[in-house]
Amino acid sequence: MGLTTVSNGGALALSGGISIADAITLSGAGIFNGEGSPTAIGTIPRGSGALRSLDGTNSVTGNVTIGLTNTSIDVSSGSTLNFGGAGAGVLAFGTNSAIKTGAGTLELSGTASNTGAGRLYVNEGVVELNKSGAAIALPVAEVIVGDTLGVTTPMSFATKPEPLARIRLARQHGSG
Repeated sequence: MGLTTVSNGGALALSGGISIADAITLSGAGIFNGEGSPTAIGTIPRGSGALRSLDGTNSVTGNVTIGLTNTSIDVSSGSTLNFGGAGAGVLAFGTNSAIKTGAGTLELSGTASNTGAGRLYVNEGVVELNKSGAAIALPVAEVIVGDTLGVTTPMSFATKPEPLARIRLARQHGSG
């Protein structure tokens, strides 16, 4: 096991059933679309995702640290990205925010509670809360569902076994 760092402007792409046990620090919105700089929606930069799950079910079982506010995690349609797996991997927000993009599923599982007090923006797709026992999947201060573009992509939370009562939806942007 090692340490993988994805710096602002970079991306780590997973495809076809990859499992990573390394600790990962993610920072930034990923790679921008060749226009030289990110476009911003409010304070949320738009990029490809610092961590991307392109296809298949991919997992990260090591600890993942959100190292910069507004760090983007993209899960493509038909793909699942699992943080935690069967182990004790922790998603550590600190006081930073993460942005979930893409129509796929981001699953927060494992045996240890995730940590932090930042925000989770869910712009597209599904976030599945699947921690075992009393472990907390979403420790963040608030979850903001939808983006400011008025996109109507369906979004949902699947909770098993974490009760939906632990999620406080602060507000919904746009019509998504």
